[in-house]
Amino acid sequence: MNYRFARSTILAGLLVPAIVHAQEQSGRIAGKIFDKATGQPIVEASLVLLDASNFTQTDAQGAYFFDGVPTGTYTVRVYKVGYEPFDVSGVEVTQGRTNSLDIALPRRESTESTQPTTSTTSSSSTEVDSSSPEQIFELAAMEVTAESVRAQNVEVVAIRQQSLGVIDALSSDNMSRFAVSDVAEAITKVTGINVSDGKYAVVRGLNDRYTTTQLNGVVMPSPDPDRQAVQLDIFPSAMIDQLIANKTFTPDLPGESSGGSLNIKTKGIPEERIMGLSVGFGLRDNTSFNDNFITSDVGNDDWLAQGYDDRVFPQSDTNGGVIAPNEEGEPGLNYSGSISYGDRFKIFGDQEVGFIGALSWKRDYYYREIMRAERRGDFRLGEGVVALTSLENPGDTTEQPWGIWNNGIEEVTLSGLASLSYRPLKNQEFRYTFFFTRNGTEDAEILPPMDWDDDGDSLFYFSSLGYSERELQLHQFEGHHFLPELMNSNLDWSYSYSTSLQDEVIRNLKFFRYNESTQTYSVDRSGDRKIVQFSRETDQENQIGKLDYTLPLEFIPLDTAPRLKVGGQYENVDREFIQLQSSSVRPFSNLESPLDAFGTSVYVQNAGGEWIENGVAEGPATGNREIKAGYLMAEVPFNFLSMYHKFVAGARYEDAAIEFDGVGTISGINFFPSYGELRPIDEDTWLPAVALNTDVTDSFKIRLAYSRTVARPSFRELAPFPTYSLADNSIEFGNPGEVTLITGDDPVVDGLEQSRVDNYDVRFEYYFGDADLVSVNFFYKQVANPIERYEVLPDRFTFENNENSGTLKGVEFEVNKNLGFMGDFWSVFNLGGNATYVDAKVERSELELGPYGWDQNGASLLPRERQFYDQPEYILNGYFNFRQEDWGTDVTLSANWVSARLSSVGYLPQSTLSIYDEEVTTLNLVISQKLTDNLSIKFSAKNLLDPWINQVYDPELVDLGASNPDNEPDSDIYRGLENPYARSSYKKGRSFSISISYDFF
Repeated sequence: MNYRFARSTILAGLLVPAIVHAQEQSGRIAGKIFDKATGQPIVEASLVLLDASNFTQTDAQGAYFFDGVPTGTYTVRVYKVGYEPFDVSGVEVTQGRTNSLDIALPRRESTESTQPTTSTTSSSSTEVDSSSPEQIFELAAMEVTAESVRAQNVEVVAIRQQSLGVIDALSSDNMSRFAVSDVAEAITKVTGINVSDGKYAVVRGLNDRYTTTQLNGVVMPSPDPDRQAVQLDIFPSAMIDQLIANKTFTPDLPGESSGGSLNIKTKGIPEERIMGLSVGFGLRDNTSFNDNFITSDVGNDDWLAQGYDDRVFPQSDTNGGVIAPNEEGEPGLNYSGSISYGDRFKIFGDQEVGFIGALSWKRDYYYREIMRAERRGDFRLGEGVVALTSLENPGDTTEQPWGIWNNGIEEVTLSGLASLSYRPLKNQEFRYTFFFTRNGTEDAEILPPMDWDDDGDSLFYFSSLGYSERELQLHQFEGHHFLPELMNSNLDWSYSYSTSLQDEVIRNLKFFRYNESTQTYSVDRSGDRKIVQFSRETDQENQIGKLDYTLPLEFIPLDTAPRLKVGGQYENVDREFIQLQSSSVRPFSNLESPLDAFGTSVYVQNAGGEWIENGVAEGPATGNREIKAGYLMAEVPFNFLSMYHKFVAGARYEDAAIEFDGVGTISGINFFPSYGELRPIDEDTWLPAVALNTDVTDSFKIRLAYSRTVARPSFRELAPFPTYSLADNSIEFGNPGEVTLITGDDPVVDGLEQSRVDNYDVRFEYYFGDADLVSVNFFYKQVANPIERYEVLPDRFTFENNENSGTLKGVEFEVNKNLGFMGDFWSVFNLGGNATYVDAKVERSELELGPYGWDQNGASLLPRERQFYDQPEYILNGYFNFRQEDWGTDVTLSANWVSARLSSVGYLPQSTLSIYDEEVTTLNLVISQKLTDNLSIKFSAKNLLDPWINQVYDPELVDLGASNPDNEPDSDIYRGLENPYARSSYKKGRSFSISISYDFF
């Protein structure tokens, strides 16, 4: 045994260096083969290395792979029956690296074809056996260089050709060249899309209600169960194969893709072994090391985004007391880190297995000094204008006083993504994908003591703390099957199961009155100024099954076979919601606590003052969403007038049912609507789509499209009970059916319906150079029943309604241009951007105008149309890029400007005004530098202009002169605010970060 062990050790010692040396002296060539005319992947195309006699064939996705190729320069020959033999010369293989090479293969010219085809330098008159390397070696072939092929951006062009609608795309090779670290950063390279809050995609300015996010073609639920958007910064670029942005609807997409659909396609079997590590740190100029930062310092596991259990209050608070989470701390730097690993190998002969996984973590701090002025109007009958009430009377409970609120936010995000693929045959693949993300956010806020009494003897104080913990776990199983025995058809299926959790705890210390003479606090119980605290837990379970079958109709005598696509999808979502509430309802004597107790203590025990009543559970409330969908569509390519056309027609049927049961209250508020009959949504809809794509020339293309889509309300918008929002301190009320908002004199609301959107698109594209593009897109949308947010009371009480209709008319202009036409020196510079103008109008609803919006003749006192909810009029994006691949340097300066957006709709019966988010301009700089083949460093400077973030009252309806006749800047109507119409103003601060990345292979 010892002898055998010694012999094995000696042999291993001799073989391992030899194997390692062989691996070090070899590399790989990998890529995909596409049909140059249609962009479809070519299955079982044959490839040989003329200089090394290596042979392989493409799989069901058109992918090929040469492994263990000795370092050197080679010529790759590609052949497939019906296509021209194609040679790519100058393909370099370096040790331990993979040379990615995608090839668009031209079809063999046919005498019956009316479509011009790419001419060849030579061609074979007879077909050969594509499985015979010897015969392929003897073929005469057209020849191009690897450099020219790579410059064509083949995969992205192929994706566009395959598309049935208007799309833009990025490949994994693009993301590598752009040196992006995650999908949020990558999507900024796609024209027509910008990123909100550094992580949410916005298509043509439409909010996430009108945009869907898919993971490998299946709708992905958001980690936040109250919104549709998915955080894109949690997907590392190392895991992504393709990023596809569909800007028009086709029947194989979800019906809620009115604005667009973003499909994140993860890698299956990686082209090579990968392992990467990245660490980063950064600061925000108004936050880092700021000793005024507001925090609680309660959670022991906040760094793992698990702080809810440390903050939730018990159902029975026997000791009584109040929470004062206004501890001042000094946050340090922001931190981030990620690691990824992947590999491929063969089992049982030629069966392939691939694995790829990534894990990331980051911690960010934000500090804001928010200047607020909550004001209501005094609507003047017959004049159609509103005078804002001044802020001289803080005792009026219908107003919130102006002041500077100190706000501190700490956010931790932990996410992971893993994929395991198995390919038993070249044309069969099975894949399992697991995705996990957890986010923990603490939001602490105080209003420092201020003097609002005429006698100057009493100060007022406000404090609040909120913590939310969100988690999403997703399991996805999918299969892709190419079936040559069934007319070369494709069968794709997937099943996705996910659970999402959202736990929140919110504590408000409302208003405390501080008596300077006695140096004691007392609770101001006037109006709704009570101590309120509550926690809520939301559990959601999602199941989605999807089946797609694509059949080429090769028996039809056309140059390119038409394709028939049919499929179905089933989605079921179950939600359970429970809210635990407590409120200060026992009026005792003053709190005998000194001022410093409220400045440092986290939990102030009862001191003979206000007690907290035992918690009361108001639920659970349950919701269900079920969607059954099926579709049929046909793609017919044809040649007419020497131009290549692709006609697409089809329809999608969706049967949707959404319901939410349960009631609840929030103690300590003075408003609650009257809910009558609850009316769940139960609608079946046909969604047709027609498109015609025309290639006038290889460079100039025209795309026409019409489609119908829908937008559905969320569970939160249907819930028949109030919910406190951490985002803006508002109380949100759902609209599940027959609702009376304030009094019997107010109109009765009939409940939310799903919105219907008719979409029209005309797009002109002109490609020139390698990846240069100029395009103009005209679009028109008719929206029936758009879901909008109403400000029904001035104290941030909001409500959802959709009883009107609107239109969006717009034009989008895009340009991307390399400046090499000015000379070789300029070839490393790129300039681009896009501009979108949208004329979006909606009719004012009966609810908005109420009984006071009309004159004695029944005419509206206000314009009958106003701006569409949450839709900017202008969006401008621009970038200037310097990329010198020989140096490994990439520098991008990008700018974004978004015009004002309607944030909430006013409610004249209560004299509340519409509120707008003012225009914002951002400027970002990103510098990436490769230090070695494996090591790189990146510097980012974001929000360099640091503009004011203003929310303003509708400037067209406000008469400032009525509240401030002398127009004095130091008047209460102006004091402390950046804008005289402002409701709130703050700055986000500039952020600077550095990250270092190392690739081990």
